[in-house]
Formats: sequence, structure tokens, C-alpha cells
Amino acid sequence: MGVATRKMRGITLNHNEGFLDINVYFDSVLTEEEEDEMLHIDTYLLSERYPKLYNRKGEVISNIDNVGLNLISISSDIDV
Repeated sequence: MGVATRKMRGITLNHNEGFLDINVYFDSVLTEEEEDEMLHIDTYLLSERYPKLYNRKGEVISNIDNVGLNLISISSDIDV
């Protein structure tokens, strides 16, 4: 997705009928600057380059109409 921070622990993606749900997990609360960078993911995915979701073979499996972006902070002593 082109954006990462040192605090990032993991990313999950789920899709269903044109909706892409993205959960991004962090070790601690993001600074305002880091959060702004993460919010660019939403715009990037809906840009003209990536309006579709592809499988490993490069086949279109879904059109992306809406994106849900969740930035989740979880202490590093808790497993995700």
C-alpha cells in the first residue's frame, strides 16, 4: 500500500461485494503525522490505479467501491 511506520504490527484485508475493509494494527497510538500518512491509503486505493481487487493470478475478483480503514493500537505485549 506504500505506507508504513515502525509502530505497524500487521494488516488484515477483507472484501465483500465492492467493500474493502482494512485493519491496520500498531504497537502504540500514532502521532498526528503518522495518522495522516495512514489516511492516504484510503485515497490511494480508490484512485484510478486501484479501483479493483486482484487475486494472485492477476484476475479481477472485485471492484472496490468503498473502503473502511481502521487504525487499531494494541500494546506490544498482547498478541494479534
